[in-house]
Amino acid sequence: MVRSVRRGNGLVYSVAADVKPLISILAADISFDTEIGNWIAMADADIDSRLMKQGIAVPLLVIPAAIKWTSVLKSAATFREARQTDDVAGRTYRRDAESLLSGYLIGKYHVGTFVKAEDTSGVS
Repeated sequence: MVRSVRRGNGLVYSVAADVKPLISILAADISFDTEIGNWIAMADADIDSRLMKQGIAVPLLVIPAAIKWTSVLKSAATFREARQTDDVAGRTYRRDAESLLSGYLIGKYHVGTFVKAEDTSGVS
């Protein structure tokens, strides 16, 4: 698990540095950081909405890996889709994000891991 990061007036589940490798932007290139931050904010708002519908208090103060990667993947998908109308990677990222979030909400993953709930042998 990772702790949340404060940006502006809110908390975010991921940061631009997490998203950049998925969208082929070098870590040192800050020219897209504001845009990526906006996509992260949108992704996190969607995640919070889904969590609240399940009765989970948001924003999360400790971020499970599945939530962090849902934010990263949703943000990367939106960045790519904004530039290309038919982007296979963007659709894959969005599908994988939805799968992670849905899995988290139904208890498929332990908090902070990607180990399936029925297999606790890999949980430290």
